[in-house]
Amino acid sequence: MKTVFRVYILPVVVAATLLLLVRSFVLTQYASDGALIEWGIHPGDRILVNKLAYSSARPPQLGDKIVFEHPLMPDHPVCFAACTALPGDTLWYQPASGKITPTATCPADHPIVVPSKGKDMQVTPYNARIYWHLLRLERAFVTYRENGELLIDGRKVKTVAFLNDYYWLATNATTYGMIPLRSMLGAPFCVSYGMKDGTLRLDRLFLTIE
Repeated sequence: MKTVFRVYILPVVVAATLLLLVRSFVLTQYASDGALIEWGIHPGDRILVNKLAYSSARPPQLGDKIVFEHPLMPDHPVCFAACTALPGDTLWYQPASGKITPTATCPADHPIVVPSKGKDMQVTPYNARIYWHLLRLERAFVTYRENGELLIDGRKVKTVAFLNDYYWLATNATTYGMIPLRSMLGAPFCVSYGMKDGTLRLDRLFLTIE
């Protein structure tokens, strides 16, 4: 009996334990509910994610691919995007189109600074609504007024300090906005397999994320 346990049962228990530990702390898998052409991801792909990729000691860098949960969309599936601006970087709001871009296109564009943890950020009519959404994640009693004012505990503020670093995440098709590090699940590194109409796609086995 001891021989059976040592030869057959123990290796299975050890392998299952190691697999559970890896799944819990190192790697995990998420399903893609749409296509992300620039990464080579198809609808139904299962993406392997390195959960140790990002931390306060190893924050994302420009161009990094990130898997995350959008803090303002708790019912939304897991999202995939690239980091296009870091804490302290300046983006530009275009009044004519209502879009936010990494560079100014005309003198009428207005700067919006991506918040850095602990640093005072000036509140303007152009960033107040964005900052309001972020502040609601960090503290209570934050109010936004349509004239571009922010109130904290009922008092108008001209500057605010955030409790987290934020990163601007986007794809070619979708802008997700400013996301805190705590919402990031890891870095995608390969497609483990793909599914289509309930059928396994053998052509999608272990493909590198571009």
